[in-house]
Amino acid sequence: MADKLPSYVLSCNYREEPTPVALDLYLPPLEQERSTTPIFRPTIVYFHGGGLTVGDRTSWFPTWVHARAMAAGYAFVTADYQLLPPATGHEIVEDIKALFSFIGNKINDVINSHGRYDGIDPEKLSAVGNSAGGLCAYLAGIHAYPKPKSLISIYGMGGNFVSPHYLTPKYSPFFLGRELLDKSDFPNFIYPQSLDLPPTTSSKPTYHGPDYHIPGYPSNPRMFVARLFLQLGNYLDYYTGIHNPSFSDQLRPRMSDKPQSLQPPPVPANDCQLFPQFNISALPPIFFIHGSDDTAVPAKESQSLYDQLHVFGTSAVLKICAGMEHSFDYQPDAEKLWGDIFDEAFTFLGGHLK
Repeated sequence: MADKLPSYVLSCNYREEPTPVALDLYLPPLEQERSTTPIFRPTIVYFHGGGLTVGDRTSWFPTWVHARAMAAGYAFVTADYQLLPPATGHEIVEDIKALFSFIGNKINDVINSHGRYDGIDPEKLSAVGNSAGGLCAYLAGIHAYPKPKSLISIYGMGGNFVSPHYLTPKYSPFFLGRELLDKSDFPNFIYPQSLDLPPTTSSKPTYHGPDYHIPGYPSNPRMFVARLFLQLGNYLDYYTGIHNPSFSDQLRPRMSDKPQSLQPPPVPANDCQLFPQFNISALPPIFFIHGSDDTAVPAKESQSLYDQLHVFGTSAVLKICAGMEHSFDYQPDAEKLWGDIFDEAFTFLGGHLK
């Protein structure tokens, strides 16, 4: 058997304007002997979590997805996107559209310029995301071209934005049991000061060292921002960019934990594109994974979107992992406990890439 060349990582910008935005491309090992037939690989595009306010393409790296992609001979892309604030969901949608356009039209030229004889098959793309990255995967399914054939949503947010989780101010701990925040500690992130923040596509999660009075406590203020917006009940103001009058104040009388995709959207037409629940007909097949005890993104969000897809007739699978909180797939024993579900999700994804 020919020797394997090492797996390969390529970094480049997929968008230059209005601000540079980068991706990392992971390719599996090649055989040492060059094939006479070009290899065009199915590809998974992964979006990181962080509430859309923090993180980058290396944050909360999905080891279980990446490992299965490499073993299957797939390419694997992780991508940055503009963060709230000052960006809004509209800028994130434009990033996602630019990313898939780059993958469909330009990335093979970049790969070949680095001496590889393989590439990406633009007709065999899927998107995966966890938490806020799950929302990005939904938005890719709705807006991107080439269109991803299937999605994996790992405790993805955005299954029902018109709900108390996003619209109700909180006065007691609600998010992973953590303390309430004082918005006066985050003046630069509060509207209108937030409009003066520089465009940001990468903000790594960082933590205080052992000498801090709370060792391991987050040191990057962006790690608190999404939680603060949820606490204030105005997350959607920042997501849509509508502050005056408050978008959240306008929606609050319409909020419900029940699916609303079949009702007239209570949002302006231009902003409807940001709400997966109002774009059910555009979504591809989705495999949902969610912890039953998730307080950062309630499991009812995945349940709601799954139910709506079922009504519409789109293929979907929902796996609720009993007793699990947010980010449970990063636990040291996650593969042992949930590996069968991970395998099932990857099989679902691959079945739509044939």
